[in-house]
This record gives sequence, C-alpha cells and structure tokens, in this order.
Amino acid sequence: MAEYFDKRCQQNRQLWPQEEDQKRQVESDWNLFNNALAFATAKFAYHHLLPHRDLMIRPLTLGTPDFERKTVEFAYPVFAGLLRLLLGLSASKAEQCLDQARKIFDAVDARLAGKRKYLVGDRLTLSDLAFAVAAAPVVLPAGYGGPMPSFEQMPPAVQSVVNEMRPRPAGAFALKIYEQQRNRSGSKFE
Repeated sequence: MAEYFDKRCQQNRQLWPQEEDQKRQVESDWNLFNNALAFATAKFAYHHLLPHRDLMIRPLTLGTPDFERKTVEFAYPVFAGLLRLLLGLSASKAEQCLDQARKIFDAVDARLAGKRKYLVGDRLTLSDLAFAVAAAPVVLPAGYGGPMPSFEQMPPAVQSVVNEMRPRPAGAFALKIYEQQRNRSGSKFE
C-alpha cells in the first residue's frame, strides 16, 4: 500500500526513502516491527485480555452484524479458547513475548539516542509507522482508533507493562508518532 501511494504523493511525504541504505533499513524494520513486535505485543495482550469476557466482546464484534455479536456473546468461551489455541497462549508464552518486546524496545531506544527525531533519516518513514502500530498494545496511544479497552479497564498486568513502556524513549516515540501523525490533514496516517 505504501509503495502504491508513494508513487502518487510528493517526495517529502513518501514513506519509503530514496537512498538504498535507508530503504534496506526500512525493509528490515518492517519485518522486525510488523512481524516480531506486532505478534509479541498482540499475544501478550490477548493472554491477559481473553479472560475478561466483558472487555473483549466489543473488540471482537465492533462493526459486525447483530447476529454475529450475539453469537460471540453466547459462544465467547469457544472463541476465546480458539484464539488461545491458535496463538499458543500461556503465561510462559506471554512472558516470552513481553521479553521479546522489551528487547526490541531496547534496540529502538538505542537508535533514538542522541535525540533522533525518526528511526530512519530525517523524516517520517514506514519504519516509524510500523513501530508505532506494533507498540500500540503496550503503550496504549490516545487516538489508537481500534476498539481497545481503555487503560483504566485493562487488567493490572497490562497496566503495569504500559506504565513501564510509555516513559521509555521507544514508548514515548510511539506515542509521539500517534499524536503527531494520526490525524494530519483530517485523515489517518497520511
């Protein structure tokens, strides 16, 4: 999608850099953030949220027809069990995923040292957006846009991790990307 729109927008708004070394870094980041980090944060969050039926009905049914919402409400234990099975969720897996997210945050913290404004080059790229989106379940940005429970609704284990991750350079960076980029020109992530 980014490649499609990059061809149709001004060069200073493209998400893929022109320089080959920066382009390779964005490709590497895309794989790391969109695969490893996104799966780690999602699995961590699902492990802690699935036991809370009342919190999960809305995220699992928002925008669906009424009969689908009612089906999920009625058969929630089946849906939750299936998600646990498909994602291989367990307490130890959630801890492994959190450790993986922390290591990726460590690497992003190091890249942001020296007051860098962006992860690659001197402007917003796909690296920045991919990191912010993958980090969202553990920093809970304002304006996330998804049907995620609020911080106050989250189980204590998730609140604790959010409180740990938000003040880190990487966490603050993800929050800043949402704050500055989410609704530029009245649209989502231009």
